[in-house]
Amino acid sequence: MRQLVIRLITEEQVDDFIFGRYGAFDTCAYEIVSALKKIYPHIRRVLALAYIPKNQEEAEGLKSAYEHVYLPDNTEVGPPKFAISRRNRTLAKECDFMICYVLSRSGGAYAAMRTAKRNQKTVFNLKALGED
Repeated sequence: MRQLVIRLITEEQVDDFIFGRYGAFDTCAYEIVSALKKIYPHIRRVLALAYIPKNQEEAEGLKSAYEHVYLPDNTEVGPPKFAISRRNRTLAKECDFMICYVLSRSGGAYAAMRTAKRNQKTVFNLKALGED
């Protein structure tokens, strides 16, 4: 994934990398982009929330870890149980490129990947590329 992120920065002029914060893939992607930020200081780590932070302390902690934190449109509409899926669909429609690691043809990551593809976004599924 590191080489792909470097390629996006250097060849596609990607400056913003948007993350969720639930799961091992989000953590891995955040660590890679954070390390690359030392080489490419202009890039930004952006957190797309699925929920409003519970308190001011949590909100401040998030702001210190990311250059930008926001709640995408429509994330709060509907039952909280589906907030992450709604956020992911919104991001899949708004992104230019999606990097994912989708193992099966079901679940939230698969749905987001399909949404991105239906919206003619460039999708890099690391599992399909053979990366582990």
